[in-house]
Amino acid sequence: MNTIFSLPMDIYKNRRLVAKLAKNDFKTRYAGSYLGIVWAFIQPVITILVYWFVFSVGFRSGTGDLGVPFVLYLVAGIVPWFFFQDALIGGTNSLLEYNYLVKKVVFNISVLPVVKIISAMFVHAFFVLFTIILYAAYGKFPDFYYLQMHSNQHCASGRSLADSDHVDR
Repeated sequence: MNTIFSLPMDIYKNRRLVAKLAKNDFKTRYAGSYLGIVWAFIQPVITILVYWFVFSVGFRSGTGDLGVPFVLYLVAGIVPWFFFQDALIGGTNSLLEYNYLVKKVVFNISVLPVVKIISAMFVHAFFVLFTIILYAAYGKFPDFYYLQMHSNQHCASGRSLADSDHVDR
């Protein structure tokens, strides 16, 4: 039972370090690119636009009887996927990326996947807001079912943490 609470306790003890590392990871991830941090937001928007164009305009597929425009259907599914993909890949590669902390410093390595997950949440929070604004633009205003989107975020982050922590051991 102690192992269930050990990771949350480690995160709490090192919360300032985790926040600093997550902020630094978010900044340095796109430091070498031409557009910098803006690229973190442009790339998923371009991906959504390409998928929308291909499936909605090119293949003329729609949501049919759902009564929801295809772009809303697409964004509701792909935004959580972007987060899950980024958090899982970043979390599993975190030990390789932060090998200088693992090898040379007395450091609790169990918080490294959390750093990557929090770093992925910065972009995900923007896209959750983007999704809500997009839904409002189409006349679909927040109601009780929007809690599912928030719940989905917590489930995806918990799943990413569990998978990346499993790989680390």
